[in-house]
Amino acid sequence: SREHFDLIRGFLNHQSQLIRVSAASVIAQFGEPTVFPLLIEPFETRTADSIPSWLFRSIAALGDRRAVPYLVEGLKAADPAIKREIISALVLIGDKKAIPHLKALLNDDRRFVRYMAGIALGHLKSKAALKILREMLGKKEEKYVIPALKSLAVLQRKKALETFLVWADHSVKEISVLAGSLI
Repeated sequence: SREHFDLIRGFLNHQSQLIRVSAASVIAQFGEPTVFPLLIEPFETRTADSIPSWLFRSIAALGDRRAVPYLVEGLKAADPAIKREIISALVLIGDKKAIPHLKALLNDDRRFVRYMAGIALGHLKSKAALKILREMLGKKEEKYVIPALKSLAVLQRKKALETFLVWADHSVKEISVLAGSLI
C-alpha cells in the first residue's frame, strides 16, 4: 500500500548504508528509478565479493543501463555465486556493452561460470554474441562447446539448429548427447 511504500521511503536517508540500500532495494522492486544512486552506493566503497547478492537482483529489477559499468567491474569477484548474480543482472538489463566482458568469462576456470556466461550471451540475442558462440564451437573442446551449444539453444535461430545437427554427430559422446537433446 502507499502507506508502506512511504514508510520504506523514510529509510532512504538513514545513517546506515546497509539500511539505506535495503530500503532502496525494496523500492526498486516496484520499478522506482529514483533509488538508483542509492543502489550503486556500495560499489564505491566495497568490492563485489562484499556486496550482498540481493543488491544485484534489485539493480536488475530497475533495468537501468547506468548500472552496467558497476556490474562489469563486479565480474572481477572471486566468488562464483556473486558472478552468477551479476551475469543474471546483466542479462535482465540487456545492454550489449556487456558482451566483451561475458566473452572474457568463457575462459574462467569454473565450468559453472563459463556456462552462465555462454547462456547470458545467448540471451542477449545479438550478432556479436552469436559470433562469439560460433567461435566457441570452433575450439572443439568440451569446456567451450557445451556452453556454446546451450547458449545457441537460447537464441532459437535456424542457423543454431543447423549447428546442433552438425554437432549431434560429434565424436565426444557428451557433446553428441547434449546436442541431440537440444534439437
